[in-house]
Amino acid sequence: ERLCRCYKHTARNCGTAFHAVVPALLPQVTSWYEERPQSCFLYVCNVCFTQYGGSVSALAPTFAESFGRMATATFRVLSASPSALLDSPDIVDDFFELCGKVRATRAHVDRAFNTGIICPETSMDTARTHLHPPVGEGNPRRGRRTVSW
Repeated sequence: ERLCRCYKHTARNCGTAFHAVVPALLPQVTSWYEERPQSCFLYVCNVCFTQYGGSVSALAPTFAESFGRMATATFRVLSASPSALLDSPDIVDDFFELCGKVRATRAHVDRAFNTGIICPETSMDTARTHLHPPVGEGNPRRGRRTVSW
C-alpha cells in the first residue's frame, strides 16, 4: 500500500514526466492486483487514468488492457462468495470509481469496452426492454407494469 501511495503522489505531482513510466507501471500493478486483489492497486490505475487517460491516446491500449484484466479479477473476487460485496467495500468503491472515469472518457479506451466486460451502449431503456418487454399482445403481464425506471 505504501508503494501504491508513492506511485499515486508521483503521478499527480510529476505531470507529463511520469507519462514515460505508465506503460511499464500499469501492467505491473495489474499483475499485482490479479495476484492479490487490494484496492490500492485499483486506485493507482485510477490516478494514472485520471492524469493521462484523457489526453494521451498513445496510452489507450495500455489502459484498455489493464482495465480489462482488473475488471476480470474484480468480478472474480466479488463473485467468490455471497458476502463478497460486503466484505470488500474498498474494492467495490475503487472499481466503480474507475469504471465511471473510464466510461466518461471511453473514446480514448474504446477497446476496453469491446472485451464484453462493460457494454457502454446499454442504457436503462435497453435494460428495461430486456427485463420487462413492452406491454402488448405477446407479454403475459399485459396491461400492468411492475417496475418503473
